[in-house]
Amino acid sequence: MLKRLCSLKTLSSSLESSYGTGVQKYVKFLYYSIFRINTFVVMFADKNSLAGYADMFPELDWKEISLKLLDSYRQGKQLPREYHVDEMGWSRRCFGVWEDGTPCHIHWVHQGEDHSRFLKLGDADAEINHIVTMPGQRGKGLCAKAIRLTLRQLFDEGVERVYSVVHSENVASCRALAKAGMRPLMTLHSVGPFNFKTRPCIAGQG
Repeated sequence: MLKRLCSLKTLSSSLESSYGTGVQKYVKFLYYSIFRINTFVVMFADKNSLAGYADMFPELDWKEISLKLLDSYRQGKQLPREYHVDEMGWSRRCFGVWEDGTPCHIHWVHQGEDHSRFLKLGDADAEINHIVTMPGQRGKGLCAKAIRLTLRQLFDEGVERVYSVVHSENVASCRALAKAGMRPLMTLHSVGPFNFKTRPCIAGQG
């Protein structure tokens, strides 16, 4: 019930973030969610992926955001569902970029028993998902920089492989993940909300 209420509460702002305003956001949502065969790209990184990448951005207020701090920020606000992932029981770790006291970009890390729609994650795996940059802050490179910093943090913690699954038509996210040091690994398909979970296969590993 809680997951359903959270989804309904954040539906309008989530659709505006993804599909624009007006009636078109509902039309596109129904089309992509129910009728269309969708293609997703699995992006991948390991420690070697960050070789040669600068990952110091002193101008960026990037941090792991405590759920208590996030909850205090979202009280009384209409925010995209990416700001409510913990309330839906999907993940417990959130990273983001703060500007003027506002988390203008956030993404979540799935590990262990956390919910992953597409992937079967191993003990040394993590998935970055539910990525959103607020509309007024887009075009500044925040997403790529923030994800690169999160990748470095995860590898320092002992994670060996990090994945992210993004819709093939979400060109901006694919580009940001590539700039962060991730690369395409494989493609997956879904029919509306239906798909199978898979264990990613990396060349050279059994």
